[in-house]
Order: sequence, then structure tokens, then C-alpha cells
Amino acid sequence: MYCVRSMMQYPNMMQYPNMNNMMLPQQIDASQMPGMMPTMNMMGGMMPNMIDQNMMMVNQQQPMLLNNQPIFFSSGLLLPPIPGEQAPLRREKPKGCRTVSVGGLPKTASIDVVGEIFQRFGAIDDVKSPRIGVYLVRYARPESVEQAFALSGFRLKYHDQNENEATPLFLDYALNQDDRTEYEKAQRRREPTPPRVEPFNQSNLSTIAEQIKSEDKFAASAHTLAYWLERGECNKKNANVFYSLIQASNNQIRRLFNEKMQLDEEYQTLKTQIKEKFSHVIHQFEQVAKILSAAKHQRVSDHFTKQQRRNIEMWLKMTEELENIREEYNATFDEDEEKVDKPGKNMVPLEKYEELRMENENLTYELEGYKNEAHLAKSEAERKFEKFKAHFIAENALKNNNQTFPPLPPPPKVPDILQKPMPPPPTPDDNKVVTSGPAVPPSEAKLISILTAFLMVHPLGASLDYLVSYVRSMTPNVTHGTVLDILQKYSDVFLCQTRGVGATIEHRWTYVTFDIIKTEII
Repeated sequence: MYCVRSMMQYPNMMQYPNMNNMMLPQQIDASQMPGMMPTMNMMGGMMPNMIDQNMMMVNQQQPMLLNNQPIFFSSGLLLPPIPGEQAPLRREKPKGCRTVSVGGLPKTASIDVVGEIFQRFGAIDDVKSPRIGVYLVRYARPESVEQAFALSGFRLKYHDQNENEATPLFLDYALNQDDRTEYEKAQRRREPTPPRVEPFNQSNLSTIAEQIKSEDKFAASAHTLAYWLERGECNKKNANVFYSLIQASNNQIRRLFNEKMQLDEEYQTLKTQIKEKFSHVIHQFEQVAKILSAAKHQRVSDHFTKQQRRNIEMWLKMTEELENIREEYNATFDEDEEKVDKPGKNMVPLEKYEELRMENENLTYELEGYKNEAHLAKSEAERKFEKFKAHFIAENALKNNNQTFPPLPPPPKVPDILQKPMPPPPTPDDNKVVTSGPAVPPSEAKLISILTAFLMVHPLGASLDYLVSYVRSMTPNVTHGTVLDILQKYSDVFLCQTRGVGATIEHRWTYVTFDIIKTEII
């Protein structure tokens, strides 16, 4: 391990005013650290020379964050990279690599200097120099290798050199046989071997039969017996022997239950003792607080000196911790007493839960069916409407081509006396509207529109009860008979279809206006 030397005074260090980042790979927010001088990132009341660099070590678990500030070490400093300079390409990282190759160092660089620079990224196992200007730094952890690349491009400068004499550092992954060997060894590392199992034979069977009945050796022999049973060593010849072993194993349950009950009793006894001692401590606290409160009364405190009264007030403030102790006591012991196995308020029996779950699933499936039916009905209605619109437009076009219009009337003469103009003569369309038939009452028209809208999205039809329930959701005062009368009265709009046989017979009402128009057009 390479330890960072203490900071020293350097004659040319003042030429770098931003000294708050010395040996710090990540910026420290002084506003979040009370008692720290904001301009120097140092603890208040401490001189800069008194700061040991070991206090500035970075947690190895966190990634390094270096900004473009000089980094000082004992014999020089590292200048930030030149802006715009591209870093050299690196080789592919070897598996299990823990060694970094550092190039670009001057001839005067030593192993101690390299270790001092790179030890901030993690513990170093070894530093070697295969040739002049190149060093191999081997870390104890593979994670430190990636963090060390933060120094790539930094320029190393000694104190007796100028800035233009600084040499940049080039970092790359190093091929180390030791790293590869340790990585392969770790890959071949297996899990701990299970306990040894004795082979099945009559001798070992007799030994296990004796050990399985013993309380001390049962744990060691139970694994062997379970392994024999899993392998199928039990057959018709030795079935009785294995049954006796299984029976002996089952007899251990009573002992285990007794031990568990004994442990529970010991736990409850110990818990009761701790609770009593805790309660005794709280009681004594209360007595002390009571004594100090009584001593603070005026008729008592008047007999004490000023210093004695101050001491009593200070002692009384210390007893304020009693509330926290009492809360801790209640949180520790009262919660355990309240944990009683009681059924919850919202709990339901298992049978009721299963029934509700099945009902929920059925409703979900029914809802999906209605959605699919509505989608199909919408598509069918759109298709029929488009076809009807096309026929209607074609029919009007044919009528307009064959229609002969009467000659225009002569221009009217201007009368001498202004008279009220006569209304225009009725057009053929007006006559058609007037003679179209009896008017539909508003109440029936409303029901027809509601039923039509509902049956448009139900092309397969709907039962009378279904229609009544839908109409009542909009007009609550409608009766069952009123809806039936409307359906039967307007047979050119609604049609009743009967489906099924016997007990499954069903009457469904459908909307047939489009079908009638289609038949008339064809």
C-alpha cells in the first residue's frame, strides 16, 4: 500500500488560485457542511497546513468525478488536459483486469510518485516499471481500474519545471497473467460441498438405525436417510427396516416440539423480566422527576442559593427524556400485547370469496361479449347506412334526369296600390309532406327514437325486459305495457322474432327499417 504523504509548502503553489480541489476527486459542497470555510473547503479554525491528505481519501465504492483543476502531490502536480485534445484508443478490456498501464511519465518519475498519484482510486497491490516511462499499477479491486482512467490526459509537472514541459499521461488496460489466473480461478470456484453421504449397505443401515434414535446424532444421520429414500434404496426386502427408521424420525417431532415450547417459555420469561426491569427504571425516573419538580417550588427553592437553583433546573431538564423512554417502552411491549389473532373487519369466509370471484369473472366475460356485440352492430349499421345513402343518391339522380319542369310564370305587374303578396303555391314536396299521414305524438316519437338508438347497436335484437330497463333509465315513468304497445304499433320499424324451442324459447325485438328500405329499393 502506498500512503499519501502530508502536504508540504511549495514556493510556486500560489500561482494556482483554485486550490480548493487539491487531492479531491469530487467537488465538496461547503453549504451542506456546517463549520466549513466556504472559500477553502476546510474545517473552520484549522490552518491549511494542518490538513492531512489522508483526511481527503475518497470512498472507493463511489466513482471518481474529476473537474478541470490541478491535482497536487508531494513533488509536483497534475495539470488538466488540454481542451479539444482527443484521448488515444484503448485496447479491449481483458477479463478480470486489475492492472493499468501508465505511459507518458518522465524519466525522473519513481514508483513512489506513481503510487502516490494512483492510490486515490483504490488500494494498490503492486507497481512495476517494465521500461523507462511506463509503469504498471495493479489494484486490489477491478472496479478501481475504470476509476483510474479519469487521469487519462492529465499532464504531470514537477515543481522545478515550466508548464510547457509537462508531459501528458496515457492510460490503457494492461495484460497481466496474474489477473487472468485469478479470474479463471474465481470462475472455477464451486459452492461448498454438501455433507458426505454414506453408501447404502447393511453395515451403514445398522449404524443409521442407531444414530437416528439418538438426540445428539439425529441431525447428522437424517441427511443420509433422506438421500437413501430419494435414490430408491427402499425395496420390498428392507421396507420394514426403512419404516422403523421413518418411525424413529417421526418420534423426534415430540422432542422438537418440547424444545420449541421450552424456548418459547424461556423467551416469554426473559421478555417478562426485561419488561419488569424496564418498568422499574421508568418508575425510578418518575420518582426523580417528581423530586426535582417538588424542589423547584418557590417555598422550597427560596432556601437554596442561586447556583443550587440553577443545578436543580438543569437536572430537571435532563428528566425530560422520560417521555422518550416511556414511548419506547410502549412501542416495544404494548404492540406485542395488541397482536392478537382476530379476524379483520373486512374479512369474508373463503366460500363467499370464491363465489364473489366467480361472479366477478362471469360479469367480466359478459361485459366483453357486450363490447364485441356493440362493435359488430356499429360496423353493420355503418355498412347499411353507407349502402342506403348510395342507393338514395342514385335514385334521386335518376328522378332529376327524367323530371320536366313547368314553364316559368310571367313577371308580375306592378300594381298601383301596394298589396300584401300572396303566399307561393305549394310545391310537390310540400304536398307530399302534408299528405304523408297522421302525425306521431311527441311521447311516442321520443320512445321510438330511444328504442331505435338502442336496437341499432344490438343487431341480434333484445328482449322486452331488456328494452324496458333501458328506456326506464332515461324516462323512469314509462310502463311495461307502453313500450310493448309502441313496438307492436309501428311494425314497419320494429319486428318481433321468436327463437328457441320449448323451455328455451325467446322473443327478441329488432330494428327492421333499413331492411324494409333495402327491399323496396331492390
